[in-house]
Amino acid sequence: MLKLILCELQKYKRIRTVYFLTLFAVLFPCFLVFTTRNRVSKTADIPALYEYYDYLFSNNLAYSFMLFLPCLVGCMGAVIFFAERDNDTFKNLRVIPITMRQLIFTKLVSLYVWVILYSVLTTTAVTLLCALINHEMIYDFIFKILVSILTGFMMASFSLPAVVAVIYFNQNYMVSLLISFSYSILQWLLLILFAQHKTLVEFLPLINGLFWGSLILEYRKNILFHTPLSTVLFSDHLRVVILLFLSVGLSIFLILRFYKKSSR
Repeated sequence: MLKLILCELQKYKRIRTVYFLTLFAVLFPCFLVFTTRNRVSKTADIPALYEYYDYLFSNNLAYSFMLFLPCLVGCMGAVIFFAERDNDTFKNLRVIPITMRQLIFTKLVSLYVWVILYSVLTTTAVTLLCALINHEMIYDFIFKILVSILTGFMMASFSLPAVVAVIYFNQNYMVSLLISFSYSILQWLLLILFAQHKTLVEFLPLINGLFWGSLILEYRKNILFHTPLSTVLFSDHLRVVILLFLSVGLSIFLILRFYKKSSR
């Protein structure tokens, strides 16, 4: 199975779309730092510098992960699952002793590998840009990388329905982009419209994708700076776990079904 995953990853080195989508990991942090650099002065003390770094990291989680990553996951899903269709190589796969389940599992693993790369790159970009302003504001970088990877994994899992829709419609990359963008924007609109209705907002998939990352980050800051820890109900964790299993399980079931039809 490891050889299959490595072979799958090797294919994407030749696809320029993959590099273009990965570039978004750096573009948004550049925009974020450029538009907020006046929030911190050159004479700011260490707590103010730390606060600015945390502000950038939190905003990058909210937008780079919650707004852009679901769109990019849908587009990457189109690249990964349509590679054989676009290159007319399904006939080559049929002579190899590999089942459809193995092929789909390999593609999903490749998707998550790309998400991990995206998570590391976007957090590293934020950190390097902050270091250019003032290197003293950088702290707890490794922990932030781990939080980013966790958040990226969660967001990718809750974005799999967009991949399902992309495979189901089996269209070109432009349509895939529109489907993925609609999935993300719809949830943002619901978040804005029903912000006062906590019960409804809590069940939005992308909000749950941010839950554990934001929570762990808050706990870490409270421990480092000796501030009181806030309590989180067990039911909140249970909700995220149930929604996560539903999203991943149902999406994989539908991907297996739709991808088999599209590959005939």
